[in-house]
Amino acid sequence: MEAVTAIGLLSGIFSFITFGKDLVKGAIEVHNSLDGVLEGNRNRESVVEEMRRLAVSLQPPDSSKLAGEDKGLCDLAQRCHQLAEELACALAEVKAKDSTSKFQSFWAAAKAKLREKHIEDVEQRLDQCSQQLHVHLTLLTRLASLVQLPLHTIY
Repeated sequence: MEAVTAIGLLSGIFSFITFGKDLVKGAIEVHNSLDGVLEGNRNRESVVEEMRRLAVSLQPPDSSKLAGEDKGLCDLAQRCHQLAEELACALAEVKAKDSTSKFQSFWAAAKAKLREKHIEDVEQRLDQCSQQLHVHLTLLTRLASLVQLPLHTIY
């Protein structure tokens, strides 16, 4: 066997072992949890819930009459809400239905590992949207303080 082929084979074996180890570790974590959720995903769920709450609070009852900065803020809040919903759905898909079942725990860990890139992508987009929302709110707050208007009159 050539050296390059052997190195490629060893690399593949190592990757498989690492994947398997991570899978077993995740299955044990899911099985030991009370709600069938990986700890990292539990933290994500908390962030998603907070973002949902914030985005909904920034939506006026009737946004059809808004323009300019107000419309931009509402559109951004709506986008954050959509991304939070998308992330919540992705996290729900990888949650164990019955964490006491070893098979369900293993299956949940496998789904979490397979969907990891998608979840991280949505999480990153939500983070970027959240940062934009923060900048927008900071700008509006700054403008309100410059003209010395109560903040609620700008929104």
